[in-house]
This record gives sequence, C-alpha cells and structure tokens, in this order.
Amino acid sequence: MRGRLFRLASLAVLAGLLACNDPGLTPEQLQRCSQLTGGVLRHEGLSVRLDSTVHPGSIDAGGCARCDHGRAAWLAFSGARAALQRVPPRLRPSEVPIHLDPTRSTPSAIEGGIVFHGPARALIVHGNAVARFDSSVWLHELGHLRSAGARPPRDVARKLMRAVEEAVADYYAAIILGSPRLGVDDEVHERTADGQAATRDLRTPPPASVFDWASLSLPQFDADPHKLGWQLSAALWKLESSDTALLEDLVTALANEAPWPPGAIGPAAVADVLLARCPARSRESLSAALRHWIPKEIWTG
Repeated sequence: MRGRLFRLASLAVLAGLLACNDPGLTPEQLQRCSQLTGGVLRHEGLSVRLDSTVHPGSIDAGGCARCDHGRAAWLAFSGARAALQRVPPRLRPSEVPIHLDPTRSTPSAIEGGIVFHGPARALIVHGNAVARFDSSVWLHELGHLRSAGARPPRDVARKLMRAVEEAVADYYAAIILGSPRLGVDDEVHERTADGQAATRDLRTPPPASVFDWASLSLPQFDADPHKLGWQLSAALWKLESSDTALLEDLVTALANEAPWPPGAIGPAAVADVLLARCPARSRESLSAALRHWIPKEIWTG
C-alpha cells in the first residue's frame, strides 16, 4: 500500500513539473484560440484529446483539450489546422483526432514525435516534440488519415503495404506543398551533421538494400517502411509533381474498405490488388511506379 501511494505521489510531482515546464499560451494566443474554438480544441472534424489510452487495436479517447490546457495542446491543434487549410477539399480527411501524450496499455518502442494509429485512424502526438513539426510532417500524417482503408492481414503483404502507405503519405505531403523536400519528425534524425534540419528529398532516395526487401518475408525482422517506401514516393513524384489526379487516385485505391483478398500475399499480388482498386486513368502510371520500385526478382519470385 505504501509503495502504491509513493508511486502515485511521484506521478503527481512529475505531472506538476511537466505543467510548470509548459509556458502556456500568450494572451494573444489565448484570445485567438477562444475566438476560433469557443475554448475547446475541437473544430470542423479536428480535435485534440487528453488522457486517452492507446491499445494495439483501438484508443479509448479522453476529453477534448481546452485553450487553457497549455502550449503543447494549442501547437498540436494550430499546426494540424494550418496544414489542413492547405489541403484541397477532396483530399482532406473528414476527421483528424489527435491524442496528446496518451498512456499505453502495452509497452511501445515509439516514444517521440507523431504516430499514425491505423486501427483507430487517429494521430498520437507527444507534447515535448510538437513544436518542431513543420507543415510537411503534419501533411504526411494527414495523408495517412485520408488514405486509411482495408489492409492485408498476412505478414509479407502487410509489411509491403506499410511501405506503400508511407510512400503515398510522402507523395501527398509533397504534392500539396509543391516541394519534394519533406521534414523529418524523428528525434534521431532531427539534425544533420552541419546542424540543419533533416529532410527526406523525393528526388534523391537512398537505395533499398537486399536485406530491406528480404525482411518482408522474415517474421523476426521489420523493414523500415519509410526507407523502403522512399523510392516509390520518388517514382511517383517523377511521374507527376504538380497535378493532383494521380494522388487522388492513389488515395482512392488505399482508402478502399473492401476486405483484402486472402490469396494476395506476395508483392506481385499486392500490386495487382492496388491496380484493381486504382481508377483507370492512373492505373498505367501506378503500374510503372510499382515496377520501378519492386525488384524484378521479387516481383516474379
């Protein structure tokens, strides 16, 4: 009992320290927030929630944050809203639920930055990192929300689709920004050797290694979907870097809610499903991008 009380007291002290480290909103920001939202950080499908609990397959949503809940909540709300205002209506997700600093029911290796929670179709944001998110980071995550749909349950297809999702999210951000240079929210890569903010440039993707592709079929390894998808987003950017038609059709293909065919396991089968779900006007372009991306030996193997 004494140990439990000590733990609760420690958590209370930690919460107090964190609150003290959050400088809160300036009077001007507080006035702007109140005028826009009526005091609650919820507006036109965008919401910031506190005290949520994240499970592997769902999220128990907490209550909506208010303007006086600190600077991190306002930065998350205003950053996501500014990014949303850039997005054409047909490419905008209908709901953008943000869960700020939630607790987790199970341990997670992901502790910083911003994370798309696929099953709940929501964003998990960590308050200590939100100040460094630029528009491209927010747009990448909005791309995930807009293209959320049915996904394959089998390992190889599931891993490959995660890379496709990252590629489409990068392409989404690049097309809307009109730039192939995207910010990186990963703390590890926050700065380059010369102190500049790191970027992912769709014109210069690094080559994927043999191990990256082989790990698709190895249950004990997870390929980095961002790295693996980088070449695909680069191929998409090379095909079309200004018009939104290809992006719209990619989003349509990924957002399809029809159950994934049980026999679609390997890369070629995954490609076939994506092509079947892609509107006809972009099918040839998507096929060219996929064939450029997936090594011939894997495609035919």
